[in-house]
Amino acid sequence: MHIRVHYSTWLLTGGHELRHALLYGQEGDIPDVVGRYQEALARGDADAVVDCFEEDGYFREPSGGDFVYRGKDALSDAYAFLFSNDGGIPLEHCTLTDDETRCAVEYNVVQWGKMKLPPQAGVAVYERGSTGLLAAARVYDDVDAPLAG
Repeated sequence: MHIRVHYSTWLLTGGHELRHALLYGQEGDIPDVVGRYQEALARGDADAVVDCFEEDGYFREPSGGDFVYRGKDALSDAYAFLFSNDGGIPLEHCTLTDDETRCAVEYNVVQWGKMKLPPQAGVAVYERGSTGLLAAARVYDDVDAPLAG
C-alpha cells in the first residue's frame, strides 16, 4: 500500500518546492464535466472552464485561504490570470477515483502556457453539484506557476 500526500509549502515557507512526479501518465477517458474541464484547462479556454461550474461554484488554489474564487466573475478572472502565460495547463493524468459525486484526479504538471516544466505531482478533487456541473474544484500541488504580471 502507498500513501501519497499532496500539499503546498506556500503557507509554511512563502515559496514553492519542486515535487517530482510520483506516477506515470496514463491514457484514459475522464468522465462528464470533469473531462470537459480538463480539456478546457489544457487549451487555456477560460470561458469553457468557467462554463463547467455551477453559478456559485468555486476553485481553490493549493494555498487555500485567500486563494478561493467563487462565482462566475471571480472564476473568469482567476482562470484568465492562470492562462496569462500564453496558453493552458495540459496535465498528464495518472489515476482517477470517482464516486459520481466527487472525482479525484492525480496528475503531473508538465507544461504551463508556453513553458515546459519538469513533471510535478499533484491531485485535484472535483465535486459535482445538483446540476451536474462543478460545485468545487480543489487543487493540491506545489507548482511555481510561470505567470504574467
